[in-house]
Amino acid sequence: MPPLITLFSLQLLISQAQVPVKKYSHSFVVDSVLQTKNYTYIRGLEKIAGKDSALWMALPVFEPKQGETYYYESGLQMGEFRSRELNRTFSEILFLGGLSTSLEMSDKTIVATLKPAAKDTTDADTTALILHTVLVKEVLQTNGYTYLRVMENGKGRLVGRCENSG
Repeated sequence: MPPLITLFSLQLLISQAQVPVKKYSHSFVVDSVLQTKNYTYIRGLEKIAGKDSALWMALPVFEPKQGETYYYESGLQMGEFRSRELNRTFSEILFLGGLSTSLEMSDKTIVATLKPAAKDTTDADTTALILHTVLVKEVLQTNGYTYLRVMENGKGRLVGRCENSG
């Protein structure tokens, strides 16, 4: 009987070893950092088709250092974004909810993640972060807000508004 158990354990290890590790599709090196009260702005250099491509990114506040490498999957790209705190307009910027310090996807390597909103009756640290995957169908830009019309699970809705104060 013990040889059968050993064989089963070996088969389980082999099948686990064959599962491909999911990796992030983008990596960049921090070129420069601008900090504000609401955002960390990073100018990242990413190799695309063998050439360095520079892109500004906006993330929740954290402290990256020039020369560090980070990884991400996707974000919300905007053109002509005006930061009031920096008194600057970015011709193109990518808003990200978080970054990883590793190419392989793992909750243990995530930095600069969106923090849950604090509620009157709950401590922000105990509030679960709920993420949704949506398809943006329309973006309405005004002076003070960005409105998104999205599709989630086949249903369309207006998600809300994001104040353009960063």
